[in-house]
Amino acid sequence: MKVQAKAAKSPKPDKVVKSVKKRKAGRGQLKARILGALKSAGSEGMSIKAMSEKLNANYKNLYVWFVTTGKKIGGVKKIGPARYQFQGA
Repeated sequence: MKVQAKAAKSPKPDKVVKSVKKRKAGRGQLKARILGALKSAGSEGMSIKAMSEKLNANYKNLYVWFVTTGKKIGGVKKIGPARYQFQGA
């Protein structure tokens, strides 16, 4: 019975340091910018696409914000597909 020699282990590669993404704005700043844009839009409201262009923000980030955080804010109301308005208190 022949015994096979074990292959030598290759040395571990150096750990790769991942860069950490920095926020473009401070925490809570997106909410203030969105509510400001909705207030200026008036009763006709504003679409997410138009808001993303106005605020220079990613469309998908705004969409997710409205679906998660925006629905918890009392004055924000959905008036159509991807269209919201602010009903001031």
